[in-house]
Amino acid sequence: MIPAWPRAGGEPPASALIRARPEDFEVTEELGFELAGEGEHVFLYLQKRGLNTMELLQRVAALSGVPERDIGVSGLKDRNAVTRQWFSVGLAGRAEPDWRQLEAGGDVRVLECGRHLRKLRRGVHRANRFRLVLREVEGDRAALVERLQWVRAAGVPNYFGEQRFGNDGATLEQARRWIASGRRRVTRARRGLYFSALRACLFNELLALRVADGTWNSIVDGDVCCLQGSRSLFRCERA
Repeated sequence: MIPAWPRAGGEPPASALIRARPEDFEVTEELGFELAGEGEHVFLYLQKRGLNTMELLQRVAALSGVPERDIGVSGLKDRNAVTRQWFSVGLAGRAEPDWRQLEAGGDVRVLECGRHLRKLRRGVHRANRFRLVLREVEGDRAALVERLQWVRAAGVPNYFGEQRFGNDGATLEQARRWIASGRRRVTRARRGLYFSALRACLFNELLALRVADGTWNSIVDGDVCCLQGSRSLFRCERA
């Protein structure tokens, strides 16, 4: 089970159904830099519905004949959603296929295509934009509007959610048992999955403490900060 970490704004004033259908959750990836217009890496901006990122990556690999390791993505996107994201394909002298063949199944659209000098790496895109549809809303509408205004002003504690911990916390529980066993030998991919879940849990526990003492959306001594619009990190040390 995933722990019930504390909410900054108290109990929710309403409930709703989310992600009843893929169109209720849209994610649009913003690359944040211009393509060079040349190079051996083809950048594809693809829209998918009902597929996760790795499933679409496998289709790109099959069409292009490029090994999966030579195809880059900046982030992983959900299956139960309509998402738009970038892929890079290192052709390295191979003939470029007709990318429109990816659209044959009706669940993928090719939105843009260009060339670049380098492979797309994890986490390099500027931002994700989200659009969510809430259905069957029940509760105090006025209180809900007030809470949304509060969220707009204060933000929300950005806890890691179920996607990081597995269905009903299964991955997190497996990771805990793995640590308790003395870290028995597992595949590299499985080890990475376990460490990812454990790091996320530790982050959430620390964030929960900050929510409890009211410092979750302010900077305190010792915090590592990032300048907005950059990747410059520094430690806050106030005299």
